[in-house]
Amino acid sequence: FFNLNHDDFQQRLNEKQWEIQIKVISLLQQWIRMYWIEDFYFNAELIELADDFSKRILSHYGENNSKYKKLSEMIKKAMNYQRENELQRNSRELVKKQTFTLLIEEMKSEFQQIDNKGIAEQM
Repeated sequence: FFNLNHDDFQQRLNEKQWEIQIKVISLLQQWIRMYWIEDFYFNAELIELADDFSKRILSHYGENNSKYKKLSEMIKKAMNYQRENELQRNSRELVKKQTFTLLIEEMKSEFQQIDNKGIAEQM
């Protein structure tokens, strides 16, 4: 490493930086995937910070730099995937609640139709 000329040294340094940057983005992706509900869902500021970080990658390295554009897209894809899943989860929960409400209403209606004589006969 120390016996390298300046150009080779710079190339090795760039390679090491790239490896570290990939690991950081990968860690961020995992955090988004694993802890979206706990950490991001109710925290608009954290979502904004992650979006801003993605934009800053592009502004720092240039939007035409394909390597760094991929890094930025990795963050965006992870966040968009969670947002889409969030909508699907909310839709499923809404359907469950509506179904449960309909069942309760139906049971209440059936219960109200039972007269006292019917209850006495069943006892």
